[in-house]
Amino acid sequence: MRPYRIFADTEFTGLGVVNPKLVSVGCIDQAGTNTFYAEVPYTRGLVESCHPWVRTNVLPHLERGEAAMAEDEIGRRLHAWLCGLAPTKELVLISDSPSIDGLYLHSLLQVAGYPPNMDRKIRPMKMPSPAGWQRYHTALERAQKRKLHAHHALDDARANRLAWLAGQGFEGELW
Repeated sequence: MRPYRIFADTEFTGLGVVNPKLVSVGCIDQAGTNTFYAEVPYTRGLVESCHPWVRTNVLPHLERGEAAMAEDEIGRRLHAWLCGLAPTKELVLISDSPSIDGLYLHSLLQVAGYPPNMDRKIRPMKMPSPAGWQRYHTALERAQKRKLHAHHALDDARANRLAWLAGQGFEGELW
């Protein structure tokens, strides 16, 4: 059975921050038709706990409003979203930073549990060749320059999906 890929990204309070916390999470399925985005509420405490780089490069992209919710609610909604995607296929989470994103994704999914058809390992991006990696990086740069905001969790997941498709040799127009 071929896996059904979910491209995931998280933003957090920062590297080098004592006890870093989740800021936002974004996911998109391999077809590019289903997305999930949520973030923790924007509060003075969140801002104060963030590394200065995160305050400048991540926080301005937060959507706030309906996207903001408590982490346990994010976990429940992420679980429900994943369960509704492809119940007859193995779900696989893909990340450009599985060791970091995995910490937050696992924490969120422990709230409501993992879907029964999901591999619990967060997998790294893989390309078929060095040329695939070159196509990946070119497409990633193009995605961020054209229409997607770097350091917005959902836009980063979208950019990674597009770049992964390019890296695999997809020749169609990705926009």
